[in-house]
Amino acid sequence: MMGFATLVIGLLVALAAAGALSTLWLTRRAERKFPPTGGYVSVRGIRLHYLDLGPTALQPSLPSGGAALPIVLLHGAFSALQDYSATILPELAKSHRVLAFDRPGQGYSGRDATTMGTPQGQADTIREALAASGVSRAVMVGFSYGGAVALAHAVRHPEATAALILLAAPTHPWPGPIDTEYFVPAWPVLGPFLLHTLVMPLGTMLTSRGTAAAFYPLPIAPGFAASPVPLALRPGSYAANAQDIRELKPALREMSADYGTLRLPITIVHGMQDHTVGLKTHSDKLKTQVPAVDLIPIPGAGHQLLYTHPAVVLDAIERTLAKVKGS
Repeated sequence: MMGFATLVIGLLVALAAAGALSTLWLTRRAERKFPPTGGYVSVRGIRLHYLDLGPTALQPSLPSGGAALPIVLLHGAFSALQDYSATILPELAKSHRVLAFDRPGQGYSGRDATTMGTPQGQADTIREALAASGVSRAVMVGFSYGGAVALAHAVRHPEATAALILLAAPTHPWPGPIDTEYFVPAWPVLGPFLLHTLVMPLGTMLTSRGTAAAFYPLPIAPGFAASPVPLALRPGSYAANAQDIRELKPALREMSADYGTLRLPITIVHGMQDHTVGLKTHSDKLKTQVPAVDLIPIPGAGHQLLYTHPAVVLDAIERTLAKVKGS
């Protein structure tokens, strides 16, 4: 019996070691494929990675006027700023100052888990980062979870938010429980162990399934190969993503009570067949609370609008900028 027990323990130790080595190798491979491409700004001792591009980059923004206002891009869950670099950022930066951030804990941005695990906390962090970059007022664009952060920025910092463009963004609590997998990283002992041995190898094997669900009912766009999903599977980034999702529903419940106070141009672009962030559960409800919202539903589209409908997104941004300039 002792021999069998020793064999089992030895096998488990070997599997754990293999998982840890695989995690290290996959992490290094992800960081070689998706290296940092921008600069850094410090907020309360935390470094945020961001790009600052366009004809007026690194110059202070003007206090008003849609064409002069910088555009801030905030990415979704399990992602980083490269989702914008691969889609709409190059075109936007031809005529606008554009700042694209790795949200706290994602890509190459640091994170304080006690203050940056909710859309509200991340919005406050982005506001401080923008102020440090000479931006007093901006147009906020957010995809998916980044849309919740952009919305929180408008609620908490209305004087600094000129307009909102929300792309398939969660705005309200949704029915049903949060998946157990997002609680596992917070478990004592077992959570950190799994993060450093199993999550990245298993996540790498299952990525294609999750990607197909995000694009459904459309096929996966070829350009999605440029999406930095592997960075999000690193132990620290996965733990941050899991915390973001665990805390999102109560954060939206609190935040949604204040949507009626919003007095700024808001444009929403949402796929009508989005099964990741449902149109009726989120964007339709925001439209009910704020009737002036310009809601653009896209028939036949799923969640990944940046890759499937970049022209629609760019047009929505330009139309919203025109509203700000004309106001």
